[in-house]
Amino acid sequence: MLETTLNVVMDCRKRIVSALVVTAFILIAVGHADDVGVLPAPPQDQGLPYTRSGQTEAQTRLTGCIAVFPGSRYAYVNGYKVRLDDDAWRAEAFLEKGDLYVPSAFIALLGQCNSKPAPAPDDLADRWVYSFPKPESQLKGLPEIQKGKIRFISLVAAAEASGMKCFRHPRGFALVGKNPPTLADLTPSQLDAVVTLFDTPEKFADPDIATRSVPILKRQGKWTDHVKATPEQIAILEGPETEWPTVTKSEYDYSGFNTKLLGSKVPSPGVYPRVLFSPEDVPMLAARLKTNRIGRMSLIESDELFKSTWWDPSTSDGAVFKKLYTGDLAGLEWDAAPGTPLSAYPHQFKGQKPGIYNSHIAYVPECLTAMSLYCLLTNNDERGRQAAAATANYFKLREILLDRWLELSDSEFGSSYIDERGGTVSMEGNGARTHWRNLHGVVPNMNLGLALDFGGKWMTGEEK
Repeated sequence: MLETTLNVVMDCRKRIVSALVVTAFILIAVGHADDVGVLPAPPQDQGLPYTRSGQTEAQTRLTGCIAVFPGSRYAYVNGYKVRLDDDAWRAEAFLEKGDLYVPSAFIALLGQCNSKPAPAPDDLADRWVYSFPKPESQLKGLPEIQKGKIRFISLVAAAEASGMKCFRHPRGFALVGKNPPTLADLTPSQLDAVVTLFDTPEKFADPDIATRSVPILKRQGKWTDHVKATPEQIAILEGPETEWPTVTKSEYDYSGFNTKLLGSKVPSPGVYPRVLFSPEDVPMLAARLKTNRIGRMSLIESDELFKSTWWDPSTSDGAVFKKLYTGDLAGLEWDAAPGTPLSAYPHQFKGQKPGIYNSHIAYVPECLTAMSLYCLLTNNDERGRQAAAATANYFKLREILLDRWLELSDSEFGSSYIDERGGTVSMEGNGARTHWRNLHGVVPNMNLGLALDFGGKWMTGEEK
């Protein structure tokens, strides 16, 4: 009990320190934003860290070998990004008395330095994590360390036992192969780009590289230049994550829980709705609405609102709706001035006058999603089909913005970029490649999933 309590305290302290660091970065950024002009992005075609060409060029330097970095859960096999353990996604390589250890499952890849995996989808290739066939390793008697349920093996010992060499680079990563590259001909910036390949969504392989390479972070400087932190606090922040015990599925206790309240079983793949309820539950939900005063009021209100706006072609919403569901998308443009960040593009069209009062929502997809749900509950197939087609076409128009967003590099997110009109768009840290911050402004996460779930019944395969 005491050990658990201490773990909780240490983990909370780590979270508090992390929160202070993030808060400090935000306050520093806000404090500087009004004092300087637009930050220019570094050249994007020179293979520099966190630029558009940085990742691709760095990966080409790791072909013909296996690359591992302590502290990362990713590795590279012949230049392809893989997980160290396909079953334990958070398992990381670590150093113990100077020796580098990896999950035992990874040892099976040592003989595939020149192998190629199944190709990734073209539009996801730069973000794909590949899988290789992993025959059971026959290596025995190697130095090992048990951590929880995972057995870790010495990478150097495994490489030598497999007849290969393991080169330990001064920057931290290990390269395994018959004749692994030493990367001795690379410039410091090119080496930085190689190290950044081992970043994870939670942490940098080397935080100082980001401080040097991302303009907004470079302007701010290291967080310790602005926030006082004791060595003990820094050690907590940089230390390993707390590994909390979990209950296995076989130990789940459902006694006393009425599983019937969950509704019917999840339908087959491709059948909608499926997230909150299934097609079998719709009649029950519709019946409850009709026997409930608030439910009846909601149905009446929805019906009146749709009839007076989206289902009336003479209104602004109705004209937009007709263009969307018929596929006549000419003239539907986003009301965004030059220099507007992609995440700030409004979710309604130029000249559109919303007929339904709203606040803090993405207006068009919110209305279309609500319309699809209403059509499900009232069994209105005609309007449901229209809502489904309109939804698909709306997101087809937003997809153009999403593609542009996904092309941006972290150095551009941390400075500015040149848009399709040749204008400079200031980002000032407004997004990143490795997480979803502000992506909801490009594609509303509150609507995307439910829009498909409620409208999928009426969508064609292509629309889905």
